[in-house]
Amino acid sequence: MNVKKIIHSLLNIFYNQHCISCKTPIFNSIYDDHLSSLFCPVCKDAILRPYLGRCTRCADQFENSNKNHLCSSCIKHPPQFKKIYPAFLYGGPIADAVLKMKFEPCSALTGILGKIMISEIKKRNTDNDIKGTIDIIIPIPLHRKRLKQRGFNQSALIAKSLSKEIKIPVDMYNLRRNGNLPPQTGKSRKERLKRLEGVFYLKKPNVYKDKNILLLDDVVTTTATVRAATKMIIEQGGAKSVTVICLARAI
Repeated sequence: MNVKKIIHSLLNIFYNQHCISCKTPIFNSIYDDHLSSLFCPVCKDAILRPYLGRCTRCADQFENSNKNHLCSSCIKHPPQFKKIYPAFLYGGPIADAVLKMKFEPCSALTGILGKIMISEIKKRNTDNDIKGTIDIIIPIPLHRKRLKQRGFNQSALIAKSLSKEIKIPVDMYNLRRNGNLPPQTGKSRKERLKRLEGVFYLKKPNVYKDKNILLLDDVVTTTATVRAATKMIIEQGGAKSVTVICLARAI
């Protein structure tokens, strides 16, 4: 055991901070990255990141390929968004963090996740779609009934943090939901798209004319939600382009 691990073990005796995934006590100040402020070393190492062999448009991971290219879905049904940038793949410690964020409101957690998101995406992408060409950040909205039940929108909280980090304004009020749909878990992409027809609307149309939008969701599963939101932002809002960013991409 090296000196750093010995110090870490001793400090754990006196400090009561815990990994949000496995609940193991952690002492964060001996590390210099944001992930270590949330996860113990074991869980941090278990986090899944996007790898070679994914769609260059929707970021879906391929099962039998180690090259990046368009998936069959994006070829047959091209999305209106330019690209999806996921920070992580959904599962393991990141899934635990998302669930904690959704059901235990904590501005400190969403603030850290916003910083982690942009840091991870910048590491793996050399293009400047995230910063330099973006005019406005828009989080995926919750229906007002679900917002009232939960008390907050986790995507909006991350968007606020991201806005401070990359100095781009966030609009949390113009894109809205018409209906309070039940959870989409378990539904296919086709089913989700059908259920989401007409769900989004803009309080004020044409306010994004010729703007480049960064659309933010916490987790992208089938892309149905971001496709529907993008359609509204471009067709009714007049946006020039929409790029999607998410904390995690389901696989």
